[in-house]
Amino acid sequence: MKRPLAVIGYTYLAALVVAFFLGLSALGVLSITLLLGLAVALKSSRLRRTLVVPTVLVTALCAMGMLWFYTGVFITPTDICHGQTAAMEAELCESPYEQYDRYYYHLRAQSLRLSDGTNVQHVRVLVSSSEPLAMDYFDRLSAEVHFSNTTADYRLAKGVLLTGYLPRPEEAVVIPVRQKPLFYHVLKIRAALAGIFDDTLPSEQAKFVSALLLGEKSDVDAAVQENLRSVGLSHILVVSGMHLSFLTALCLWVLKRVLGHRNVSIGISMVLVVLYMAIAGFSASIVRAGIMQLVTLAGWLLGETSDSYHSLGLTVLVMLLRNPYAAMDVGLLLSFSATLGMIFVANLFQKVQKERGKLEPEQKQRFWLRVIHALYQYLVGLIGLTAAAVVFTLPVTLLYFRRLPLYAVLTNLAVAPILPLLMVSAVLLLMLHGGIFLPAVVGFLVQYVNTVAEQIEQWPLSVLTLSQRFIPWWLAGMALLAVLLLLFKGKRYRRRLFAVIAVTTLVLGTTLTELFDRQVVRIAVLDTGEGMTVLLLQEHEAAVLSCGGDYNGYNIVKDYLNGTQTKSLSLLMLTDRGWSCSAYGERLLSDFPTDTVLVYDLQRWPDSLQQALTNVNYAQCCDSKTAPRQQLMYKDKTLIAYKDKTHHAVYADLNGYHILMCQGEMDAALLPDDWQQGDLLILHGRIDNKQVLSYNAAIVADRADHARQYLSLAQRENIWYTWDGQHIVVRLSPDHATEIRRERLWVS
Repeated sequence: MKRPLAVIGYTYLAALVVAFFLGLSALGVLSITLLLGLAVALKSSRLRRTLVVPTVLVTALCAMGMLWFYTGVFITPTDICHGQTAAMEAELCESPYEQYDRYYYHLRAQSLRLSDGTNVQHVRVLVSSSEPLAMDYFDRLSAEVHFSNTTADYRLAKGVLLTGYLPRPEEAVVIPVRQKPLFYHVLKIRAALAGIFDDTLPSEQAKFVSALLLGEKSDVDAAVQENLRSVGLSHILVVSGMHLSFLTALCLWVLKRVLGHRNVSIGISMVLVVLYMAIAGFSASIVRAGIMQLVTLAGWLLGETSDSYHSLGLTVLVMLLRNPYAAMDVGLLLSFSATLGMIFVANLFQKVQKERGKLEPEQKQRFWLRVIHALYQYLVGLIGLTAAAVVFTLPVTLLYFRRLPLYAVLTNLAVAPILPLLMVSAVLLLMLHGGIFLPAVVGFLVQYVNTVAEQIEQWPLSVLTLSQRFIPWWLAGMALLAVLLLLFKGKRYRRRLFAVIAVTTLVLGTTLTELFDRQVVRIAVLDTGEGMTVLLLQEHEAAVLSCGGDYNGYNIVKDYLNGTQTKSLSLLMLTDRGWSCSAYGERLLSDFPTDTVLVYDLQRWPDSLQQALTNVNYAQCCDSKTAPRQQLMYKDKTLIAYKDKTHHAVYADLNGYHILMCQGEMDAALLPDDWQQGDLLILHGRIDNKQVLSYNAAIVADRADHARQYLSLAQRENIWYTWDGQHIVVRLSPDHATEIRRERLWVS
């Protein structure tokens, strides 16, 4: 078996990705399936001799076992904190950041004491506050914190087990600590470097360069990130192998000329690689790149050439053994797949270059031929590496973002030659703390990258949104096709055949999905914590019936709308000022052009909302006492909102499909008779006299500890819940055919 470490590492990662995609509840079924497959493989003498199939199956089984063990030991014990308030003793272990007028702090909690006396220790948490805290790194914080009902998968991938907020930040006590660990100085270096960018560049450019070099991605404007994602450039803000390889090569080149000693230069470069990994926050992508870079440098130091496939497999295996949930980190998967593609193309290019890429002796004597040949090799290599990175990251892009950027190769070719120059300029800017021309050069290059993304994102068909149902089947089919072609003896044409079939089926599936979904209305009930968010979606236009949730739910709402290519809102309902149904109204108005807004009791809302309403085409303001019932249109669909002192409901007729959304404290017996029966019921809050409601299916967007009040519904109806970290999506076809499914998003 060739490259055993590569086979084990890649299989371990693939098994974890499949397990997370199917859900942890499928671990038992997956394990049994793998055991049966292993029994068949061991019984077959042909498969035993190859060793590949048994190794793959055993590795996948080990991945399932490690995931089950890690979940039981580290994740499950913290579940008792979900939805609870605890007295916390913690220390600041990462750089805080500000987002959506809140301040976020990564803390290592030594103690979380719940009201029943339960004490959870040594847990990493992410806490937000409405007011900034005067904290230095590794200072102690004593405060009361309220935790959300779930922790997003991408948080678990980064080692954050709990998320919450400070209900009374003014009562939080910060205790300065004099004895700081060594990592404190690394964080100070990181803050100082980011401060240099802030001092010498405009705000948005400083944030972009900080993300490029230091991994401070959270501060980058959401619109910039969305543009980069739509044109296939989101990887440039993930500090990974491309960044580290270039910086290491630059550092090694300088050290060799300054010190004049090869081995000493390599040794110093290895130390600087570790330091850079720490400054970049030890993110999954930079750890992957750093370990590979260290292996390569160690090989040079020992006079050995490392196998890139082996190094990549070993690196991924080491990372996932430490935290299996890192397999959900989009940055790691993008970095891994892009690196794998570039290794493949680099080896292929090297082989072709040996066979027919050299100049003849008489040609080498002509200067212009050498220049043309060097330029040709550079362009071919650049195009090959760029295309490989785009193609190999395509499964990750499709699976996570559900979109196909058609011009990704073109945009990467336009930006790739600029990135080394941008990084060199940024490094010189740090070393010289500004300079005369450097800020202008860095600013121009950043503006160039953003302009390319903005312009290409506006081209026709720049992004195709794919159905989540189509993507897994297409990926599974391509994996099966790859296995069949590997067993096929005709090696000459199998790569071309695979490429043709993959592209044809992807384009055909995308086109048919787009055609079939034009008349389909989707109802998305999102898991946004302690509130309810309900969206109607059709042909990239959205109506927001409710936009409630806890402090970090807006990111989920915005990512979902961006993922469906929603550019504007046809309708936004703000029927109540409470956080459970209208927490994100002002943010949606600021981020999405909106056609119509329905607002009840405008005088109760803050002045900032009234100012935001001046930017919408039509604001329908009404009084819940004098005009509780309001009728609106979404495309050709009729929506009826009702709001009085306690009742809050929306009734809709979509393609002949009758939907009722109830929220707050409500008596179902007081609803109109024609509202009391239908097809779909969406609930949040206390609903009295539920027995009068007769609906075929129900979706509960409420806290898990409120489940008992809905048991009467579960006895006779198909009931779905959103509190388990997944969204519920209902597809309504014109022929009244319906489909309800769970939809899991891992976007970070």
